[in-house]
Amino acid sequence: MQKRRRLGAGGRLLLAVAVGGAAFGIATGVQAAIPDANGVIHACYNASNAHGTPNGALRVIDTAKPNGNCASWEKPLSWNVRGATGPTGPTGARGPTGARGPTGATGATGPTGPAGPTGAGTTGPTGPPGPTGPAGAGTFTRVTGDTTTGTVTIPAGGTFFMFTVCPSGSAVSGGANIPNWDGDIEIHASYPDSGLASWAVILTSVNGGHLYAGDEVYAICAS
Repeated sequence: MQKRRRLGAGGRLLLAVAVGGAAFGIATGVQAAIPDANGVIHACYNASNAHGTPNGALRVIDTAKPNGNCASWEKPLSWNVRGATGPTGPTGARGPTGARGPTGATGATGPTGPAGPTGAGTTGPTGPPGPTGPAGAGTFTRVTGDTTTGTVTIPAGGTFFMFTVCPSGSAVSGGANIPNWDGDIEIHASYPDSGLASWAVILTSVNGGHLYAGDEVYAICAS
């Protein structure tokens, strides 16, 4: 009669190592097909102590293979290799306006064109001198109009309108006095308005700029 040998603690340890090694060999063999084409990793975990311990032991499977499914005592799990894309963050604040670059060098003066031919007409006789006209009684007055009292911002590509009204007479000239500006500000237009009763100035900015207290528009009024 043949005696049955009982495995001692050492025998059980060797058996566990052998089973673990076999499971590792299976997992290694399916690495090339995991995750699947959609980027999903599939696995099964032990949900019953009757089929080995520990309860919750996890194994990764390849669902494209014939045996790529969970046993009846296992529960399926799946997760993505890459998580969902998060929302776009808010736009950062606009940086400060850069310093104005240096003025370029003046280009060379072009050559003088040739003189035109003298006309063929004859010079007429000199007329008698006309009578002396009366002395003029008009006066010219400089009148200040819109004057900034605080900081005025002209955004990039924006315009700013300023004007002044003559109390009497006509606006024969005018302009803007803006010694305190910074950034990129230019006088786009300076012209008489409202039938010569006022003078208007339009300021523009390509990259944005500021006006400060004391910047003003003025008119020369003749009466």
